[in-house]
Amino acid sequence: MLRYIVLILTGLVLDQLSKLLVVHSLGGVRTLPIIKNVFHLTYIQNDGIAFSFLSGKQFFIIAVTLLCVIWLFFILLNAPKSRKWRLFDTGLAMIIAGAAGNLIDRITKGYVVDFFDFRLIGFPIFNVADVFVCAGAVVVLVAIFRDPALFDRGVSLQDLLLIGKRHYRVRKKSRKPYGQPLTTPVTP
Repeated sequence: MLRYIVLILTGLVLDQLSKLLVVHSLGGVRTLPIIKNVFHLTYIQNDGIAFSFLSGKQFFIIAVTLLCVIWLFFILLNAPKSRKWRLFDTGLAMIIAGAAGNLIDRITKGYVVDFFDFRLIGFPIFNVADVFVCAGAVVVLVAIFRDPALFDRGVSLQDLLLIGKRHYRVRKKSRKPYGQPLTTPVTP
């Protein structure tokens, strides 16, 4: 678990430091071309989420983000701690780091600082936290597609999302093999 806490804290520090550097470095300059018409550092204040969606709805965005961070952290705490789950857990930790990084901005500033500007492809301006969220989502998907049986070996996604540690305590006490469900499934 310590490795995932370190990953989350590393993501938060990288995100917050990069935003601090951009705010202080760019000063009055709105954009700084690194590779002209390809990649710029462009300082913007985004009060929405992806593509400025829900702009101006800070309370709603903060509440939903906070609930998602807590929920994902709960899943991370309750996921089995075995080698098979490391990639999945790493992806969750990355998503948590990115979401928490932008959450800190929303709570302290009322907006998120974005600055990576890939003009060549016309992509929306983003930040380090956004990179962590997207990369984490890809890592989680790779973990699931790499080993589809991940959730067939005694721990279902529903177990992680709804039941938590109580499920594992019951399973340990019952001495049932991990491949068998705790209860008989109900057929419709």
